[in-house]
Amino acid sequence: MNKENLLKEKFFKLEKIGYILSKSVKKWDNLKREKCACIIHNGETKMIWDSYSRLLTYIKENQMEISGNSREYFEDLIINSKGQKGHMIKICIPIL
Repeated sequence: MNKENLLKEKFFKLEKIGYILSKSVKKWDNLKREKCACIIHNGETKMIWDSYSRLLTYIKENQMEISGNSREYFEDLIINSKGQKGHMIKICIPIL
């Protein structure tokens, strides 16, 4: 999700979709390393906005500045809760 949509709290406007390569792939080490604020969302995917809101509140309260687009990392783990399906998703927002 791009930085502008994060700041406007438009949590479902995706810019890109990708996948993480295996750690055995040599290019893995060439990915840009950034300081990030992260949160783990576990539950219904449609409720991910709640985790984004809590993370943005944390960033603001700790006087951090968002420096780039957010990233979501998840594996094939699917959580079933009260008839709803969701994923365990790690949300990371680059900060200064």
